[in-house]
Amino acid sequence: MRPILTLEGLAWAAKNKRSVVVPKSHAWSKPRPAAVLIHQQGISLLRLFRMGMFVYSPTNRKKEG
Repeated sequence: MRPILTLEGLAWAAKNKRSVVVPKSHAWSKPRPAAVLIHQQGISLLRLFRMGMFVYSPTNRKKEG
């Protein structure tokens, strides 16, 4: 998964219609459109960047079993 470390990275993901995940966050651990996430308050985005935000890729999901 490609990490998102800055607001520019999140804007790139939104422009390219990508989904993002924050595995350590309960609310954002499932894939959500980056366009939804970019409209969050700055303080919330800083917290999510520090937790680890990634561009979602369905081929990188953990295999259950």
